[in-house]
Formats: sequence, C-alpha cells, structure tokens
Amino acid sequence: YLAQGRHDLEDLTESHIRLLASGGLIDHDLLDAALGQRLVYRDWQLEPNLRVQENDKGISVARSRLSNLLGMPFYDLDRLDLAASSTLQYDLQQQVSH
Repeated sequence: YLAQGRHDLEDLTESHIRLLASGGLIDHDLLDAALGQRLVYRDWQLEPNLRVQENDKGISVARSRLSNLLGMPFYDLDRLDLAASSTLQYDLQQQVSH
C-alpha cells in the first residue's frame, strides 16, 4: 500500500485532520500546521528496516538500561524513533577487549 498508494494515504490523512478540526478536537492553527506538512517516506535502499547489530557489550548494556528505564521490552524499544548517547567509549572498549 505504501509503495503505490501514497497519494491516497495523503488524501486520507488530510481528511482525518479536517474531521478532527470540524469536531472541535483541534484548533484552526493546528489544522493549518498539520495540512501544511507533507508525508515523507523512507528510502528503503538507504535506510533498510533491519540493521545489523554488532555484538557489542556496550550497546547491549545501554539498550538493557534504556529498556528498564522506559519499562518496555527490546521489541518495542527498537521501534522508537530514538537517539541515545552514553559515556561508554567504543574504541577504548575494543582495545581492552582484545
């Protein structure tokens, strides 16, 4: 559907936004802002859905701690549009590991 129905999806999205406004759930400013946005689609060649994860203890520890802090399993965590930083130093970790 997303490969061939993108225009239809945009029309449907705009229709739902207008319904929210006509029902008084969003104000006019938000209606205008939402209608001014265009849908942006991922380039699957440049950003594939599955990414290879290195067997990195630092990443595993960070993911585990983040999962616990947010109270969600790895499956849900991996689907968030999220960036995280850590004080772990990958290069130093590699030197110590070898």
